[in-house]
Amino acid sequence: MLWDGLPGADEASVIAELNSATRDPHSTAGYSVVLWHAWSKSLDNVMTVVDGRAPHVKVIPPDTLVKMVSLHAKPEA
Repeated sequence: MLWDGLPGADEASVIAELNSATRDPHSTAGYSVVLWHAWSKSLDNVMTVVDGRAPHVKVIPPDTLVKMVSLHAKPEA
């Protein structure tokens, strides 16, 4: 979450969390969604996160996320 005043919701923390997250497309843990509080953070803050991500971290639109999760991630037994 990118939100001013919340612990762990600053740009550096979000970047670190995304870059160190699981990289398994067959697990729901391999996908992330970042919520952005538009009243406390600007598009510049969002772009800081986008620009700070590692090469393996991709930015995709929500419809693509839903397709990828439904195709690749299987429910845990």
